[in-house]
Amino acid sequence: MRRPLRADKTHTVTANETEELVRRAAHDLKGPVRRMSSFAGFLREDLGDALTDDVERDLRYIIEGAEELNGLLEGLTDLALAGCQRLQAQKSSLTQCVVRAHEALGEAGDSLTVVADEEVAAWADPTALTKVCGRLLEAAVWLAGGQAVTASVRRSGAGEALLELDAPGLVLAEDDRRNVFEPFYKIGERPHDPKLRLASCHSAVVRMGGRLEAEQSDAGLRLLLTLPAGPPETAQT
Repeated sequence: MRRPLRADKTHTVTANETEELVRRAAHDLKGPVRRMSSFAGFLREDLGDALTDDVERDLRYIIEGAEELNGLLEGLTDLALAGCQRLQAQKSSLTQCVVRAHEALGEAGDSLTVVADEEVAAWADPTALTKVCGRLLEAAVWLAGGQAVTASVRRSGAGEALLELDAPGLVLAEDDRRNVFEPFYKIGERPHDPKLRLASCHSAVVRMGGRLEAEQSDAGLRLLLTLPAGPPETAQT
C-alpha cells in the first residue's frame, strides 16, 4: 500500500515530493478513464451488426466524455507541475523553440505558419520554453477552428523576445480576455478545450520573468508571449 505524503510541523513538503504526488495522482486518476473509454470501444466492436443508433450515440458520448476528462486531467497536471519545476534560465533561442514545437505538432500543425526573420534570443529554460510554445501553438490552432494561424517570432521595440500568435475569427470581450488564462475559464465547447493548458503556460511564463497576454486584433484573438532577452541585470542593455 502506498503511504500518502503528509505535511506537519516537522515535515516540509519539497518540490520533488509535490511533483511526485501530482504525477502519482494523475496516473491513478487516468487509469479508470482509460478503462472506461476502452470498454466502450470493445463493447462497440462486440455488438457489431446488433449495434443500434441509440447505443452507438451513447457509446460515443462515453468515449468523448472520457477523452475530455483525460484532457482536463492532463491540464490540471501541467498546471500543478508548473509551480514546482526548477527552471534553469539560460540564453535560449525562442525561434528554435517555436520551430521544434511546430514540428512536434505533426499534421495538427499543418494550418500553422511560423514566420521568423532572425534568431531571437530569450533568457529562459529551453525545455520549459519549448513546452510552453507547444501548448500555445496547439491552443492557437484549436481556437482558429481550422483557419490559417500565423506564429511570428521577433524582437519587441524594447528588445525583448516576442511571439505573436493570431487565431483568426475568434472575438472575445475585454473581460473575457482578462480571464482567458484562468484555470477553468471556458473558451469554447469543443473537446480538448485548452483552458487549463493556457493557465499552465501563464504560470510558467511568469516564473521565467515574462508576460503572456491576450488582445483583440482586426483578424481575431492574438496571444502575445514576451520574454527577457538576457538575465535581469543585462536584459535592458
